[in-house]
Amino acid sequence: MLATCCALVAIALASICAEQARHAGRAWIALGAVLGATFAESPPAGLAAMAASLAMLLARRGLGEGAAAAGPPRRLLGAAAGAGALTAALLLAPLVLRPLAPRAWADIGRALTAGSLAAADVASARTTALAAWSREIGVVSLLIAAAGLALSLLRPRARWLVAPFLVLLALDTLLPARAAGVLSADPLTPLRSLAVAAIAVGSALGAHAAVRALLDTRVPFSRSGAVLLVVFQLTLVALTSEEAGFAADRSEQTAAEVWTDEAYGSLDPSSAILVRSPAIAWRVWAARITRGERPDVLVVPIPLLDRGQVAASLLAEERKLAPLLRDFALAGEPSEFALSTLADVRPLYVELDPRWSKSLLGHLNVAGIWLEYAPQPLGPSDRKLATAQSIVPIKRVLEALSAAAVPDTSTAAVLASTMRGQSNVVGLLGERVVAQSFVDRLGELAAEDPFVSGGPTRRAVTGIRQAFIAKRPVRRR
Repeated sequence: MLATCCALVAIALASICAEQARHAGRAWIALGAVLGATFAESPPAGLAAMAASLAMLLARRGLGEGAAAAGPPRRLLGAAAGAGALTAALLLAPLVLRPLAPRAWADIGRALTAGSLAAADVASARTTALAAWSREIGVVSLLIAAAGLALSLLRPRARWLVAPFLVLLALDTLLPARAAGVLSADPLTPLRSLAVAAIAVGSALGAHAAVRALLDTRVPFSRSGAVLLVVFQLTLVALTSEEAGFAADRSEQTAAEVWTDEAYGSLDPSSAILVRSPAIAWRVWAARITRGERPDVLVVPIPLLDRGQVAASLLAEERKLAPLLRDFALAGEPSEFALSTLADVRPLYVELDPRWSKSLLGHLNVAGIWLEYAPQPLGPSDRKLATAQSIVPIKRVLEALSAAAVPDTSTAAVLASTMRGQSNVVGLLGERVVAQSFVDRLGELAAEDPFVSGGPTRRAVTGIRQAFIAKRPVRRR
């Protein structure tokens, strides 16, 4: 929202610069500073605001009226560019200076920024502001907005005011944003918000033109019709705000709390966990920081071991981490000796890394929401018993997800990723029937996936898999 607000302020300043091209020195400097601040907050929003401002200036210059037709002098353009560069540099300076602080929080979470979370986010449907407006508010209001923008384009004096909003709509259509962020906000979300603002402006212009046309016509009940049209617009705003309040309500969502209790609160005393994904790392650290939960658990964030003082602080807390840290520094992945050394002194729980060799996977055992690493390789009998017991915590999280009135997509995505990892490990080790049980559980999390959702497709695929497993010849040693 900060990026959206700055972009709209930049468009307002661009209108002042367009009208007084050669006599608005302060406005030009302010425009450059706001564009720089917008770019520092969100590069897509900054580029969109710059394109919208340029469209407004060109459209105003095309009218050929007075000083606006001549354009601004180069010194004003240079001053605006300098103000924008200076503002962006000042706001982006903490990204360069903050890691130099000896006790900064960046030593722990520097890599887990919004950008890294967006890169690790699960794929979701992308939509435009036009599609979202027609689905959530209605086609009638969208037609009113289209009429308002079209009428403004037909009027030369209003064309330059509408030009930036048309640019925002075009950019949003070419670069659609995600319908809903699961782990983080989409970097293109400010662009979609700006496009929604453009449609709102067009809807207000269309309603104004319709009301003015009704009042000018001398027909019965024209004034009453104009009042009803205004009330219709206000009703749309009130109804949409009320529905948005229901969608944003998180008071009945307890799945994240249940996941934290089952995944973090139920760990053995003085355990160690190897965390690979940013989503799980944030959940674990949030529980520790906000509630002081489980300070005895050693959290090893794999993506951050080479940053700041992370490795040194972990080594000071547990000296048996030395082989593991050395392996990550030299080879980028752990060895069987390093993990077994740590598992001898602490109960070790890991998050699956697909790059691990089969020798490492032989030590893994399903333990609730985690995969437990045993110091020695395990047999099929041990794995079957642990897999049967691990269904209980997963079932509790599934029940909390199904009981929520508003879907908790982030917790569902994290749990689905965990269950897929457990299914892959058990399947690679030869326990395909047990792996299929995890895939069946995924049907409650991904109803849109034909291989894990209910219905004849899933039952057919399940039958084929089970028949293949039953007919698979058993190797005798």
